[in-house]
Amino acid sequence: GPWVASFKIEWFVYAQTVAFGLTALIAFGLTRSYLSGKLVLSWNRPLLSAILKKSIPFSLVVLLMSIYTRIDAIMIERLLRNPSTNESIEQGNIYAAAYRLLDAINMICFLFAGLLLPMFARMLKNKENIRPLWKLSSSLMLVITVSFSIAVCFNAPEIMSLLMNVNYTPSMSDVLILLMIGFNSIGVIHIVGTLLTANGNLMAMNIVFVVGIAINICSNYFLILEYGAWGAAISTLITQSFVALAELELARRTFSEDLNGLFLFQVLVFILGVGGINWVLEALSTPWFLSFVLAGIFSVIWALITKVIDVRGILAIIKPKTV
Repeated sequence: GPWVASFKIEWFVYAQTVAFGLTALIAFGLTRSYLSGKLVLSWNRPLLSAILKKSIPFSLVVLLMSIYTRIDAIMIERLLRNPSTNESIEQGNIYAAAYRLLDAINMICFLFAGLLLPMFARMLKNKENIRPLWKLSSSLMLVITVSFSIAVCFNAPEIMSLLMNVNYTPSMSDVLILLMIGFNSIGVIHIVGTLLTANGNLMAMNIVFVVGIAINICSNYFLILEYGAWGAAISTLITQSFVALAELELARRTFSEDLNGLFLFQVLVFILGVGGINWVLEALSTPWFLSFVLAGIFSVIWALITKVIDVRGILAIIKPKTV
């Protein structure tokens, strides 16, 4: 529409800057209530040095994750650059449009992981049993990622057409489908990575991320040249799957936890059920937005029926502990 045509990228930068500023002010206001006395700025070099040394592994985790999740778009632009064609721009726009939706829903998972980090850290410090929280958080994340990704896959043409606005072709939806399949691995990474971070397994995680970057760059180099945005989506799926499996294995070795056979069966039944729900809605020619909403509602109900979400487990965790 006219508003989209007149939109300027600077507006997005301004909006994001305001959002970050408000977040910083709110965070300062909340933490200030826990501090007594007057705040005075001072330069304590030994303390600053100690903080920086302890922060480097955490910063490296964020940096490496940013590289292997963001380098795809850069490589599309560089590898497909051709003065005589607009292929790099066209393929970059397709990938960016599909990735925009992945970025948006990933914020929910990111916030969820942020809530889990202090909980896992406290429980590990107090040597408490993390299994109930681990199972509950994994189940909730699973319901979010599976329900959303399958619903998007069934409605990919309509959603991608909306994201692209113009110049849409049916093959573009394949890029979105691949990214949504990889979203399930991202959910695993958020949960397992948060637990490993709370336990201080940063060196091992960074090694996994470095290998992930190498896989991503190599696969992107060959796949983008051949398949464009679709190849970049395949590369992302491969990389995210590797990182998720590597972190799962690292967590298994660290905490001596094996996957429960019954839970895996429940997960399989849940996934098949969610697929069936979306198939029925599609067969009934339900409008895509209504289908998306109904699929979400029925998926949550199905999660409760299959006991992928354990209500008693949720109540046990949130119930105040008696001293």
